Amino acid sequence: QDDVVRRLEETLGKLTKTTPQQGENLQILHYSNGGQYFQEHYDYFDPARDPPESFEQGGNRYITVIVYLEAALEGGETYFPELGLKLTAAPGDALMFYNLKEHCSGTDPDCVEKKTLHAALPPVRGEKWVAVKWIH
Repeated sequence: QDDVVRRLEETLGKLTKTTPQQGENLQILHYSNGGQYFQEHYDYFDPARDPPESFEQGGNRYITVIVYLEAALEGGETYFPELGLKLTAAPGDALMFYNLKEHCSGTDPDCVEKKTLHAALPPVRGEKWVAVKWIH
């Protein structure tokens, strides 16, 4: 783990009031025209559908943080259909959202925040790079 990743993990810990150990390893994702993108999905483990093993590594995914490293020239938005939002971010911006409702353990199906349904729309021009941290 190099110094850049360590500093980013520390910054995210301060932002979310958590420790790096409460999260999964930082994931670097790359999106390009005709390449990788993600259709609508939730980041939490769904207690109604996912096996109990999903919750063994520290519980459910409480917080998602997306750090934008490089923005597409066109397209590549982060889309929240339940909220009617398409977010365009600049390099260095971060997006944080809670996957679970307040005061919930994450193992009750009523605890998940369904408004967090989101998608990484494909870039039309250019590339998009993000760092994603899921915190339990």
